[in-house]
Amino acid sequence: MGERIAWMSDTKSIFTISHNYIDIKIQKISPDTKEKVQLQLVMHNGDANTFHFRNGSGRDTQVADREKVTELLKNLLPQFRSKINSELELKHKYVCRNLKSQFYSMAMTLT
Repeated sequence: MGERIAWMSDTKSIFTISHNYIDIKIQKISPDTKEKVQLQLVMHNGDANTFHFRNGSGRDTQVADREKVTELLKNLLPQFRSKINSELELKHKYVCRNLKSQFYSMAMTLT
């Protein structure tokens, strides 16, 4: 499935918006009472993009399209969050080992 989600307008032939899954903090959907069927992706840095679902078949199809995307994200985002956590854990272990090594070297120099 890759590592990015991208959005292409139906009037263009290129992706206008693209985000790494790792960068996505949360997703929000528009309430059923709202006329527009929307999905908002909020990034860890505070940026957000709102996507409007349009389908000539009507609102029910628009909601179904949005639900497909939100379900996909519900399944993918935790995988990338765990990837972040494991990468941070490895970095933390490396830094701790490096610090211990530096402290040991300093202690040996002082004695």
